[in-house]
Amino acid sequence: MKITDVKKQKNNPKRYSVFVDGDFAFGLDEVDVLYYKLLNCNEISEEKFNFIKENTVFNKARDTAVKYLSFKARTKNEVAAKLAEKDFTEDIIDKVIALLEKYNYIDDYSYAGSFLRDKFNINGFGTERIKYELKQRGISEEIIEKVVEENCFDEIKKAAELIEQKYGVYEFDIKERRKIEGFLLRRGFSFSTIKDAFNLLKDEI
Repeated sequence: MKITDVKKQKNNPKRYSVFVDGDFAFGLDEVDVLYYKLLNCNEISEEKFNFIKENTVFNKARDTAVKYLSFKARTKNEVAAKLAEKDFTEDIIDKVIALLEKYNYIDDYSYAGSFLRDKFNINGFGTERIKYELKQRGISEEIIEKVVEENCFDEIKKAAELIEQKYGVYEFDIKERRKIEGFLLRRGFSFSTIKDAFNLLKDEI
């Protein structure tokens, strides 16, 4: 195995990209490049190569992920994307993700449940928008459907409350009603839920 290039990274001049046999191998801090004496055109043993990847590179990736998670909960997909952004290879990312899932630093099921409840109760989002946003964060369809099924919310009542809060009246002309429908559709409520919400308000008059 031969080191074919060692070059500074554009976004972080204190980190270097190391290429072995023409392929990107890993990114390392400058101090580690010097410590391991990784010079262009030098030979590198398979033992040394594996040690660097499984220890120095893995530990750096793990610490990067833990720091990223320290600010708020993240999905598996978000953590993987952050590590890929930092130029960690797929095998290292998979190992870090597996470790973090093992110790519940990453838990997509718990994340999805909390996200759903917060977005419904605090932000007033309907199920469809919540499901869409969870998909955008990389949550699997299986987990999404499970948490939606387990958290039964009264969407009709919530939609009616939003109408009262935003518009403060119960009777609307056609133009005003269309405006409200558009508002609730963007919030993720279905046409049938919106219709039932209007009927609920009408019954309360």
